[in-house]
Amino acid sequence: MWRKILLSIWLCGIAAAQADVLNDTVNGPHPTEPLPARLVVAGITLRHYPPAGQPPTEEVTVARGAQHLLWLGDQHFELNYQRDNRDPLVILTSWSGGAHCCFTLHVLSLAPAVRQQVIGVEDNDEVGFIDQKDAPPLLRFGDFNFAYWHAAFVDSPAPRVILRWDPAARRYAADFAAMRANPPKPPEPGSEVGPALWGVMLDLIYAGQAPAAHQLLDRAWPAGHKGKARFLACFTKQLRSGKLWRRFGLGSGLEADAAFPPMPVSARACRADW
Repeated sequence: MWRKILLSIWLCGIAAAQADVLNDTVNGPHPTEPLPARLVVAGITLRHYPPAGQPPTEEVTVARGAQHLLWLGDQHFELNYQRDNRDPLVILTSWSGGAHCCFTLHVLSLAPAVRQQVIGVEDNDEVGFIDQKDAPPLLRFGDFNFAYWHAAFVDSPAPRVILRWDPAARRYAADFAAMRANPPKPPEPGSEVGPALWGVMLDLIYAGQAPAAHQLLDRAWPAGHKGKARFLACFTKQLRSGKLWRRFGLGSGLEADAAFPPMPVSARACRADW
């Protein structure tokens, strides 16, 4: 009995650690500096206007000479990264305001023509920027697709996503090799069905260990506890519905599609707890 209690406490600690993504205890360094009123990089001018209106909104315009190229608007902007060389790049973070929402990365590739990549990172107020020497940094942050899913926000797991700059495509893409590095060891299962369980499952899946995540569910599901098939169907539905999951091809890139294929289940069935 005591062994089960201790294991349950340990699993709960793991799930809580994943929620710490929101306050940058696990993502890594997050360089920030105020965005100046005028920033010129590789002949492109970014003009930053102070907040105006109600609710107050900051604006950023992007132009080449007199040619207007882009307009950005949000409650607040900060400058994260800039480089002026053969592959000029600027990365900004904006915030919309409100509890647990919403932060957005604006990746501006400036040459030969300006390209914008917008990456919504939900509640990640501080994305990790991992130095790559001469290349743009890796981006590391949590996927909040499971926020509030049958749990309070503070208990909601946020498995880690890592993106790497693709100079040919001039945009960030999932770095599956980095996500697979140092995968967590599947722990002994606890005795309850809760965010501690699916938090560890998500950590395994996002580290390229989807079969191990499925095996953990089989071991961890309490004997005599009904609803396993419904839980698996609803978990899979939520997993596959994630914006980051679909946008960056995480299912195929992490080889999780085979371990967690779609299962028919209604939204009503998934609203009930297990």
